[in-house]
This record gives sequence, C-alpha cells and structure tokens, in this order.
Amino acid sequence: PDSYLHSVAQEIAKQDGDGNPLPEPEPAPGAVSNILTLIKRHAVLTYRDPVLYLGRAAAFLMTCTFFSIVYLKARDRTQRHAPYKVFLFMWHIGVPTALGVVAVIAYNLEHLSIKREVKQGQYSPTSYVIANSVLQLPMMFVLSIMALSIGGYCVSNYHIDVYGQMILLYAATLWSFESMAQLFAVQFPNPLLGMLQYMNLWFASFLFCGIMVPEADVPWPMKLFNYVLPLKYFLKSAMHTDLHQTTFSGAILDAEDPRGFSCPRNVTLDGAVDAVKEKASESHNSLACYGSVSYTHLRAHETR
Repeated sequence: PDSYLHSVAQEIAKQDGDGNPLPEPEPAPGAVSNILTLIKRHAVLTYRDPVLYLGRAAAFLMTCTFFSIVYLKARDRTQRHAPYKVFLFMWHIGVPTALGVVAVIAYNLEHLSIKREVKQGQYSPTSYVIANSVLQLPMMFVLSIMALSIGGYCVSNYHIDVYGQMILLYAATLWSFESMAQLFAVQFPNPLLGMLQYMNLWFASFLFCGIMVPEADVPWPMKLFNYVLPLKYFLKSAMHTDLHQTTFSGAILDAEDPRGFSCPRNVTLDGAVDAVKEKASESHNSLACYGSVSYTHLRAHETR
C-alpha cells in the first residue's frame, strides 16, 4: 500500500507540479520493530483503559476473597469440610472466567482498529498476534496471583507448597477462556452477540465440568462437551494438586485395617464426624477416606 500511494503521488506531482520526482519513501520497518511498537502501544492502552486486565484483577481479588470468607470453614482439612473445599474451587475459577465476558467488548473494538491498520500495511497479522501474546500471557499470571493469593492461600488455607503449580494451572485456564473471548469478539460485528456466545460456552463449561452432572450420566453427543471444555480439566488438576499428599482429620483407628485406620461406612456424614470426635480426635488420614464417607452420605439421601 505504501508503494502504491507513492506511485500515485508521483503521478500527481508530474501532472500538477514541475515534474520533479518525489523523494523515495523511507523503508518500511521490519517485523521486530513492528512487534516492539505494538507491545509498547498495547501496554500504554492497558494502563489507560484498565477494564481489560487491571479492572478484572481487582474484581478477581474481591470476588475470590468474598467466596473464601463465605466458605471460611472449608479452610479446615477435615472429612466434613472436604466437599465444600471442592465447591470453593468451583467458585474461585467459575466467577473469574465468567468476568472474561468484558474482554469481548474490548477485543471487538480493538479488532476494528487492527483490521484497518493491517489493510493499510502498517504491520502484519503475525506481528499483532506475537505482540498480543507477549503482553497477554504475563497478564494471565497477574490475574491468577490476584485471584488466589489472598482468597485462596491467606483465607482458605490452600496448600502453599504447590502455589506455583496452582498459579500455572489457573493461568492456563484463564488463557483458554481469554482465547474464547477473542474468537467471539471477531465472530460478530455486534459485540453483544459475542458476549452472549461467550456466556453460553462458559455455562456449558460449568455444566459439563463433571461436578454438577457425572460425566458417565451425560448422553452423547452432549458428552463431547465434557472432553473439549477446559473447566473439567482445571478442577481435576487443581483438586489433585492441592489435596494430594495432605492429611484430613476424620478417621477412626482400626487395628484390623492394614492402613491402621478406617472410615465409618454405616453412618451419615455428620455421624461419621461425631464418631471421629469420640474415638480418634487426634487421628489423621489421607483424603481417600472421604470417598467412603461421602458415598455413605449420598446413599443415605437416596433412601430417604
């Protein structure tokens, strides 16, 4: 486009001017220069318009801390509070990913200017993708730190030894939803339609994460959502990362069991906790014990 405009200007100068040729234009900047310029510009825009990242970081901090306070008892690693810790994981990832809907508007407006500048030959789409990724990826880690550091680790007592792994999992999940927001931002000229599409996919990811409905009970072809949506993989990985190699109180000492402890099988969850308090208030066991207590609790509700 620059060379074409220069040739047009040359023709106009020959017709209307004294016929002297115009000076040759300066060479176009290279790809590296374009990328550095785009990174600098996007960083300035991020600072001036905090909705995309900085505003969400503050919202993540407040919402995750709020849910941690609501589930304050879940900070105790006991058999009774183990299921509520799982629900807390869902709130800590579910609400922040839902707030990604605001990114659809921002990316839609950005897409209009990017498309115009690419047509004008200012830079290539590849340069934009690289510059956007260089700035976007670190911000995913910033958002993750803001979401989990206070609410997750200071209030809810997440396992601090795996802090780095949890932040990495959280950032990867946020990035997957951020990519969805970018897709829906350019799919429709009207950003409201893109926002509706994003919320539909977020709701499907929340529904088919394996917690609300067991994966085995979901019929085909809807079961495909269980495999392609990211929330299920985060919850499984996060629960394993945080709960693995930690101890939960709530077992009964049992000399007949090779492990040295057992979980009550013929009582409800509350009864199991009472039995633990009476017989083994100082005993601890692995999270595996929760499985049998939870199963007994669910079976008791089925027979009522």
